[in-house]
Amino acid sequence: MIIEIGGTVGDIEGEVFLETIREMVLEKGKENFLFIHITYVPYLKVTNEYKTKPTQQSVQLLRRIGIQPDVIAARSELPIESPEIRKIALFAGIKPEMVINLPDNKNVYEVPRNLYNMRFHTIILDRLQLTASRDFQWDYPTVFKPLKIGIVGKYLGTDDAYKSIIESIFLCGVEKPTLLDAQELEEMNEEEVHLLLKDYGGLIIPGGFGKRGIEGKLKAIGYARERRKPLLGICLGMQLMILEFARNQLGMKEADSTEFNPETERPLIDLMEEQKKTLQMGGTMRLGAQRAPIFKNTRLYEAYGDLEEVFERHRHRYEVNWELCRSFLKLPEEANEENRSKRLIVGSKNEFVESVELEDHPFFIGVQYHPEFLSKVGHPHPLFLSFIRAINGVSKGGSL
Repeated sequence: MIIEIGGTVGDIEGEVFLETIREMVLEKGKENFLFIHITYVPYLKVTNEYKTKPTQQSVQLLRRIGIQPDVIAARSELPIESPEIRKIALFAGIKPEMVINLPDNKNVYEVPRNLYNMRFHTIILDRLQLTASRDFQWDYPTVFKPLKIGIVGKYLGTDDAYKSIIESIFLCGVEKPTLLDAQELEEMNEEEVHLLLKDYGGLIIPGGFGKRGIEGKLKAIGYARERRKPLLGICLGMQLMILEFARNQLGMKEADSTEFNPETERPLIDLMEEQKKTLQMGGTMRLGAQRAPIFKNTRLYEAYGDLEEVFERHRHRYEVNWELCRSFLKLPEEANEENRSKRLIVGSKNEFVESVELEDHPFFIGVQYHPEFLSKVGHPHPLFLSFIRAINGVSKGGSL
């Protein structure tokens, strides 16, 4: 079992957790525990020296609580020299080989390999008297292609709000996408939108809540649809793809979501029925893994490698109003060669519409769920892989 206690040693809110661990050691025996204290060792360029005093202070605080760290994992901007390693070990009361230096890497996925090369795993195995079940395997991208991808969002300032999406792109071996401000797009005319988006190979419309920035996202969706630019819509992004198509392709100018306009006469997106029943109690979102059938003869089916059913994680309160969208949302078996420009194909549906897509487009897929939550090292979500392939113009099974 791995237990992580976040925060900084000495913080009031963390005291109860450290005390719990101290008591647990007494009950279960010290031989069954290995304490790893992660600390930061700052570097002063002016004096060309590493400052170990913060580490010394945090170790002293741990000792007062009753916890003696067995290993120090020293974070640093650059590799720490041997004298500083020995100094940290001396004041921490441990051997120098129990001080592990973790200098900054280009990406976080390099860290496990570096720890393995430092034989850090042998420290854990020896102390806890464990045997490794298999050799080390860590399949992470080492080269990142310079594809230009834009995430049109409204929670900017840091990467935190879209961290899972950014990491999903990383895991496909592609450089970090650019965050584009949806609110700035709202103020732009058609030519300005073109100048901003023309150099992007693909666009992602992520999830979110509330009306702010919605019109900017709709402009980006319309641009991608008309210019045949690969686009992936996630959660709110899928709902907006439906609204944009209805307004600008079908002439339903009043089409809207009750999330943005509760009084709309054409609520193509509406609050889920169970949400209406519990609204007085505060409501709860549709959360967690839900079954999603994947319909054949769709781009979604192709992206999943011909899987007919998947379980995907959700986080939403609004849904597609199936009855009002029935005129232009078509199941694959209903599709024919007529009126191809007047419909969106449903790639997945249970009690909710889970996915929509546009025919005769390199990649125009929206999903109600969050595929980024299931991307893993060595196994990026197939929708992101398919999206990247579309940007590269690569067919199914081709190299990214």
